[in-house]
Amino acid sequence: MRALKWSVLLAVLFVLIAVSMARIAGASGGGRVGFSGNPATNAGQNCTSCHTAGAATPAVVIAGPAVVNAGATNSYVVTITGGPGVTGGFNASTSGFLGQFSTVDAETEVLAGEITHNDPKFFSGGQVQFTFDWTAPASDSVVTMYAAGNSTNGGGNTAGDGVNTTSMAITVQNGNPNPTPTPPPPPSSISLQQVASGLSQPVVITNAFDKRLFVVERAGRIRIIDANGTLLGTPFLNITGQVDSTEGEQGLLGLAFHPNYVNNGYFYVYYTYDPPGTNLDRTRISRFTRSAGNANLANAASELILMEYEQPFGNHNAGDMHFGEDGYLYIASGDGGGSYWASVGQVPPMMFSQGPGDLLGKILRIDVNTPAGPDTGPDCTIAGGTNYSIPPGNAFSNGTGNGCDEIWAFGVRNPWRFSFDRADGSGWIADVGQSQWEEVNRFAAGTVGGLNYGWSCFEGTHATAEYYNYFDNTACQPASAYDPPVHELSHSTSDCSITGGYVYRGTSYLDLPGAYFFSDYCRPSIRTLTGDPGALTETTVLPTGAIASPSAFGEDVLGELYVASLSSGTVSRIIGSEPRPTTAVVTKTNTAPAIDGVVDAAWDDANQYTMNNNLVIGTGVLFQSDLWATWRIMYDDSNLYFLVEVRDDTLIKDGPNWYDDDIVEIMIDGDHSAGPSYDGVNDFELGFRWNDPAIIRGANSAPVPPNAQFSMVGTSDGYRLEISLPLAEIDVQPVDDYVFGLDIHVNDDDNGGPRDAKMTWYGIADNAWQAPANLSYATLDDGTPPAEPNAAVCGTQSILFVAGSPEATLIADDAAVVSHLRSAGYTVVVVDDDVVQTANAAGKQLVIISSSVASSSVTTKFRDVTVGVITWEDALFNDMGFTGDAPEDHGIQNSQTTLAILDSTHPLAAGLSVSVAANASAATYSWGAPAPSAVRVGSIMGDSSRVAIFGFEAGSTMLLAPNAPARRVGFFGGHASLTSDGWKLSDAATKWALLCGSVTGFSLVNGDTNQVIGPLNNGDTVELTVLPPNLKIRANIDPAVIGSVGFTYDGSPAIDSTAPYEYLGGPLEWVPNLGSHTLQARAFTQSGGAGLGTQSVTINFTVTNTPLAVSLADFVAASQGDHVAVSWETVAEIDNAGFNLYRGISPAAPDEMLAFVPSAAPGSQQGASYSFDDNGVQAGVTYWYWLEALDLAGTSSLHGPVSVLFGTPTAVSATGLGASPAAAMPAGWLLPLLAASAAAAIVYRRHR
Repeated sequence: MRALKWSVLLAVLFVLIAVSMARIAGASGGGRVGFSGNPATNAGQNCTSCHTAGAATPAVVIAGPAVVNAGATNSYVVTITGGPGVTGGFNASTSGFLGQFSTVDAETEVLAGEITHNDPKFFSGGQVQFTFDWTAPASDSVVTMYAAGNSTNGGGNTAGDGVNTTSMAITVQNGNPNPTPTPPPPPSSISLQQVASGLSQPVVITNAFDKRLFVVERAGRIRIIDANGTLLGTPFLNITGQVDSTEGEQGLLGLAFHPNYVNNGYFYVYYTYDPPGTNLDRTRISRFTRSAGNANLANAASELILMEYEQPFGNHNAGDMHFGEDGYLYIASGDGGGSYWASVGQVPPMMFSQGPGDLLGKILRIDVNTPAGPDTGPDCTIAGGTNYSIPPGNAFSNGTGNGCDEIWAFGVRNPWRFSFDRADGSGWIADVGQSQWEEVNRFAAGTVGGLNYGWSCFEGTHATAEYYNYFDNTACQPASAYDPPVHELSHSTSDCSITGGYVYRGTSYLDLPGAYFFSDYCRPSIRTLTGDPGALTETTVLPTGAIASPSAFGEDVLGELYVASLSSGTVSRIIGSEPRPTTAVVTKTNTAPAIDGVVDAAWDDANQYTMNNNLVIGTGVLFQSDLWATWRIMYDDSNLYFLVEVRDDTLIKDGPNWYDDDIVEIMIDGDHSAGPSYDGVNDFELGFRWNDPAIIRGANSAPVPPNAQFSMVGTSDGYRLEISLPLAEIDVQPVDDYVFGLDIHVNDDDNGGPRDAKMTWYGIADNAWQAPANLSYATLDDGTPPAEPNAAVCGTQSILFVAGSPEATLIADDAAVVSHLRSAGYTVVVVDDDVVQTANAAGKQLVIISSSVASSSVTTKFRDVTVGVITWEDALFNDMGFTGDAPEDHGIQNSQTTLAILDSTHPLAAGLSVSVAANASAATYSWGAPAPSAVRVGSIMGDSSRVAIFGFEAGSTMLLAPNAPARRVGFFGGHASLTSDGWKLSDAATKWALLCGSVTGFSLVNGDTNQVIGPLNNGDTVELTVLPPNLKIRANIDPAVIGSVGFTYDGSPAIDSTAPYEYLGGPLEWVPNLGSHTLQARAFTQSGGAGLGTQSVTINFTVTNTPLAVSLADFVAASQGDHVAVSWETVAEIDNAGFNLYRGISPAAPDEMLAFVPSAAPGSQQGASYSFDDNGVQAGVTYWYWLEALDLAGTSSLHGPVSVLFGTPTAVSATGLGASPAAAMPAGWLLPLLAASAAAAIVYRRHR
């Protein structure tokens, strides 16, 4: 039982306790809410929480109008009869808490949006009644009113009472209709990004619940494309010896991973098998198991055969398999190619697809988890065994009917790929037609078996007259007997063999969600279907020829889509044109919104973001109408405001955990520290739950801000949440360009118990809430243009310089250092060590402590400050926690001029190496033996244990002190005698301790290998065809590690606080749009774009994707023996998919296409050699050959023709010629007598 809304009821209950003794000990004094039987409250409990139902059950009835006008108020009466019949009480509520209850007398009261009895009421005339009013909501809807009533014995205890519940459906009309969810518009265009090549006839792409892709090659191999995009050389499984792939539609055709594959390692395959001693091939469905010692290798000896059935022909073998959200394995079976053949034993004769007695032309459905029972074992397999069972809901399950129990749906011809929509669980089947129509069928999640898609009585929605005639109309029914397709394609538009795909549910592109992708083998454009399933819109998003012979679509673990080319052996990723925003811009408002759940005018200028349908848990929710959300955000000088609008058709608050209910979670990292765990200070996880008046604090969150406000109200299609968070209480500074971490999650509970789904704005996994490092970020924007900072080394930063005397009497060494810092643009404040206090560091970005100080005056004053500290006073090394305090832990070395460099790669080395002449004259160097966490950069010459330049990163473990709160540097000394290299080391220490640097340029980076491809300069052109698919832009920084780098790409901001500093440097790949782009970057001294920044660097560049023509080095045809040898060579194949070779007997035009020859080296800048033997030639004929080069973008170039006279003439003797005229020959004819395959050229000369 869920706790009541005590914050709402507390005052009421105290009053009730005070007067309870004066009330009848029976029905609850003062009433209770949350116990009306409403499934949305307390798991549907009723009055049994207070009354033990040990007596006769009373009858409870609601009386009142069942049809009402929107906004109208009507009276209702709850009547309780029967039971003990002394006193009675009730509680009523509505679904979704819609409408509003009100009282008509003192006998009832409204609490927390529900209505209940005030005082228990005595029965009269065998009944008790409660009357109240209910005002209907403003929108059209069907509202369920729930009521629970009790009949008590008045005995003063809970025993012996009677309880019952009832409900009533009320139709609300003449109001604002519920808004129909608007499906997303169809995507306008896509592009393809090749991720693998060198495959042999790929026919399946799928995933095993991780970042790998598994690709099935028809011959019998399963290949792996790993998380880095590398096609592994060793197949995951190789069963080519068992697979019959002789015919083009046979082979290894299906692959499905068990939903629990991560734990059990099971996967299932569908392949064609040629059993010995039979004339017919068979389809075989088997289970294999992953190798115990290698995740990239299956155990080939682990095959468990589940099912076999005969295939009468080599075509229409189908083969796709998927697990549905019900956990059962769905299998697409083709009709065997024998549409005109009757199934054996069927009277009247029926086509395979319509025949219930075989498995051909069906969608099958089996249970691979439950042992077979007496009535649930395999039915129509010829494999033997009981390695699967029949689930309930099939067309003939549990032995009913006269058909195969495995059948779930009838009437498909060759379903070349089907899929489940991971958002709503619906199934999409692409069925290859015969002579006129291709079709797409769809079924909703939870559909019971028995669907019939009509083949071979119907092709699409069109009756197949030849089958009516062939079977004399006995096998086919009217169109109304079949389930029509949701879309069909005419062969008049060159479609002939559909390739089905998936509904896009990925997170990378805003223009693709909800679009079903498909193609056609004969018209290889990529198209989408969008909109309501009853009125789908077809859109071509990639033109014909963009991909050769598309054979399969696939989905990775994140819902991104891929497509395979059978002929070119490639797998490519589908790229949308609108990448999702990964950061938010928070606009400033001059008008604070009223936190009342109403969208007022203050929200008009706030930026709005969509939750992207990123369903990271569950697939049983309905896209758009069931779970969908948008949110807005803005700020003023005092507060941060959120407005979240959620579509949710069922609102429930009863889960075992708060996050299992309908709840919005907001994660905030106030200082954008992006740490691996919550810091308990300004990292928040706040929950706002439906029907809960309190803000929930996540397990690791900082405390709920004490002055936070929120309002959550129901709407016609879900709920609306409005929030105000005081900026000071979440540690967000109200200044322009301030950056803080942010993400929003929405949980959905439709059935009670654990949640059904979860949607996020940014996170791509359920556990994204666990660490601030998983959050995106938001940037405050007050509307003013950014001001360029000082172009000095680190901007106008302020440094506290602690010296052994006031500034007026500085020693020469200190004066030289202060003068150098000021000339570099720093603001330097000098304070004498006799008066310096920790508070002097306030407002400064760096503290430098000279060796001229008395260590006893400074001691640990600056050990815990949260800004960088540099000192060359060795006696302070131990006070700061740098070293221990023994004589061997720190000291000085006199008469030094040269340092040894220990780590030339670190920024503290200033690019110097080996040894550095740091001083022009002898000087005293400080040294230490720093804690193990320090980076050791320079040492006393000849003694690397005496470290003279060392540094600690923030958070480093110190000796005899807390961890370093900011960067710390131990330095050899500040001297007037420093050389130019000595000043380089000094400047490097200053910049490193400040986390300060500058952007010196940009580099283009391979996102898979993290290797630099080359510089990206102003005015450059980025040609995508010569680049890897996953790109990043890296800012080149001096020094290499600073606070952060802020990027602005075409006006969209981004921050990277971790070196190397990159735009889209995380798990997202950068796929730039074609055209011109502007990139700007500036370095900041603190993480998250905080602190001071240097002058920005801006470049403009252009992105192109121009297919590169294949350049031929040679193209020849030669007569060789019994064939013509055609050969050609290429210079480069950067964008080459392959070649179509044509032949003709005239140079005017080719007569036929001989073959498609795939590229031998796709993507290579090197050439390749090719040859083709044309055996279909006749001697003495001159043949002409053309070569059509196809690039990966679908364009082509034609080369040739080249010609050859096939056959070599043999010698012809004079005796071999018959004389003319002769009896056996017409006049004027010569008869050459030639060897077989020889040819002769006859030259006739007329002599005068």
